[in-house]
Amino acid sequence: MANELAERHTLAAAMKTYLQARGWNIDGVYEGFKVEQTIEVPTVSLYFLPSRYYELQMGREGTSEKSFNRRIQFDTYMESEDRSIAIRDDIADYLDSAFLNIVDPLNSNVLGTLQCPDSETIRLDTLPPNLTEPKIKRWRSVVQATLLAHYFQA
Repeated sequence: MANELAERHTLAAAMKTYLQARGWNIDGVYEGFKVEQTIEVPTVSLYFLPSRYYELQMGREGTSEKSFNRRIQFDTYMESEDRSIAIRDDIADYLDSAFLNIVDPLNSNVLGTLQCPDSETIRLDTLPPNLTEPKIKRWRSVVQATLLAHYFQA
C-alpha cells in the first residue's frame, strides 16, 4: 500500500511551489539523481534515503493503516554561500511546518499524509565547492529530515 513514488512526487511539487512563492528562481525540484544532467545553478533535488516501517499502534488487527518513517534529503546547488544558506533555511522552515496529502500522480487519489512530526530530525549543512578553481562555483547545501508517511485504510 505504501507508494514512495507518490510521496516523492507530492513533496517535490509542494517544495517547488513553496520555493517559487518565496522568490527562488528555480525551474523545479528534481526527483532523485539524474546522472545524464549537468548540474546548473540554481538546482534543487530530492532524494529518499533508506526508510523503515513505523509501528503506530499496538497490534494492527482489523486495520490496514500503515505508517513509514521516510528519511529524505534535499540537495541544493547555488552560486554563493549566502544563497546556499538562505535556500537551505527556507527548505527547513517548510519541512518543519508542512502537512501534505500524498496524492497518487496517476489518478489524483489521496492515499495518506506526509509530515515532519519531530523538528529535531531536521539537519542542515552547507559545503563549499570541492575544487580549488572550479569553472562554475557550486555551493551545496544539504537538508535532511525524517518524515512520517501515514496511509489511510484501503
